[in-house]
Amino acid sequence: MITAPAPPPHRDAAPRTPAEPLAAPPEVPEPSPRSRVVVPIAVVLCLASLGAGVYSLGVAPMLAARADLRAQTQDRAAENPSVPVVRAAPGKALSTIRLPARLVALQDTSVYPREGGYIREINADIGDAVAEGQVLAVIDTPVLDQQIAEALSAINVAESRLAEAVAQAAQSDAQLRRLLSVQDARAVSAQTIDDAKAKSDADLASVGAAEATLQSARVSRQRLEEQKAFATIRAPFKGEITSRDFDVGALVIADKTDTARPLFRITSRDELRVFVDAPQSAALAVAPGQDIAVTVAEIPGRKFLGKVVRASAALDANQRTRLVEGRLPNHDHALLPGMFTEVTFDVPRPDAPVVLPGEAMLIRDGKPAIAVVTSDGTLEYRTVDVSRDLGATVDIARGVEPGELVVINMTRQLDPGAKVRAVERK
Repeated sequence: MITAPAPPPHRDAAPRTPAEPLAAPPEVPEPSPRSRVVVPIAVVLCLASLGAGVYSLGVAPMLAARADLRAQTQDRAAENPSVPVVRAAPGKALSTIRLPARLVALQDTSVYPREGGYIREINADIGDAVAEGQVLAVIDTPVLDQQIAEALSAINVAESRLAEAVAQAAQSDAQLRRLLSVQDARAVSAQTIDDAKAKSDADLASVGAAEATLQSARVSRQRLEEQKAFATIRAPFKGEITSRDFDVGALVIADKTDTARPLFRITSRDELRVFVDAPQSAALAVAPGQDIAVTVAEIPGRKFLGKVVRASAALDANQRTRLVEGRLPNHDHALLPGMFTEVTFDVPRPDAPVVLPGEAMLIRDGKPAIAVVTSDGTLEYRTVDVSRDLGATVDIARGVEPGELVVINMTRQLDPGAKVRAVERK
């Protein structure tokens, strides 16, 4: 017999009373002891599998690479260490010396007035090219002009007096001759003849004095005329005006020259003088007749060629330098006097040094040295004599021969006599 289930309680049914007991939750069965052991084993197996994969993929190759590297390092340590080397090069037969120099015009003159007065004309200015003898300025000289006129008058007076003296002397001479021509001694006394002779001599002396006076007047006039010529300022040589310090109407006074203010300054730059102060290290290498090349920073790519013409016979006591003068053609006027330049000398070297790069130099026991690899691969240290250090290159006077292998960029100090493998740098 099937019993029908009870209908669900209606929502409006009365609630349960507190006396009614609650329904118990369903009971969960406890795991068995076997299941408690299986779960940890599975976790351990999974972790072990993961660790094996990581080891096989990353750790094992890394350890193998380290072992290979250690083996290679040990093999290389057993070989001779390699060192970079270069071959020592012979130096040039000519040594190039570069020194600063200054340019000076071959002719450079300040023009001053020799006669005082007011400037009436100025015919040249700065930058003008002038010829020798060209009139640059004219000075008015009214006082001197008056003196010249007085000198001319003095000449005229002297000429008149000379003519008078000549006439008087001629008359006295004629009178003396007439008296001497009388044959009768009783007609002319000896005293009369003596007086006539004395007068004739005196008149001749007056002629001589008049001639001297005339000559003096003429000399005075000539001196004044020459002085007047100084009022016309002329160019002393062919050149160019580089300064002018006076204007028209300015008063200039002769014999009180203001050396800071000449009338004009004239420069000739067709040929320039090059002055070099050679230091003691290069003083003996420079001699007259050597070729020089002048370069100017403002004219790149061009060299101006010249020659040494003279050199001082002693060093300057203060600077310990030798003054050397060269001559330089400058027909195109590309160079200006006063420029600072660089002069290059090619000096013969009887004992050409050996040239090494600067990175080959070492210091051992406080002395310059190099490391040389001999023909049998032995490392050898040598003390050398440095004749000139240019930074990038070093000239060696003694201690190494051309063609020998010299170590460069030595990063560690190997023992003398060590066997090395030379790797030549190209």
